Amino acid sequence: MNWEAIGSIGEVIGAIAVVSTLIYFSIQIRGLSADSFSDSLSRVNEGERELSKMKQNHAALIIKANSGAVLTEEEEFVLREIFFSHWVFHLIAYLRSRTYGRDGAINVHNMTRTLIEYPCFLQLFRNESWRSGANEGSFDYVQQIDKRLSERGI
Repeated sequence: MNWEAIGSIGEVIGAIAVVSTLIYFSIQIRGLSADSFSDSLSRVNEGERELSKMKQNHAALIIKANSGAVLTEEEEFVLREIFFSHWVFHLIAYLRSRTYGRDGAINVHNMTRTLIEYPCFLQLFRNESWRSGANEGSFDYVQQIDKRLSERGI
């Protein structure tokens, strides 16, 4: 066997090693993506439970705010905290879904539903002062929610 034949065999073995490594890495990355998405879903479910607890714990305050009653400064603070907890949770879920190639429509739907169910939150949502700090992802989210609300005549 001459040196050229040995070199050719080495090149073939090297090519096979490179291809097999690429296949292995692609399988690993797919597995990590699936695990990451599954972890993301479990975080969403956990967040939904926390938001439900928050609404249950402050149900009387939400009812009072929805009735149009005057709130104390502390009550307004708590109401804003509940609203922005919802807002941040649904925004993060929306951005995660966009990261995984989904359109985020379910997150827009959930936040729109929350705003319709709780007029006091809708009032906070319509407040323009907090929107000025919106980045591109959250601005798109706000526009989609505004569109859904206007489609419903709200």
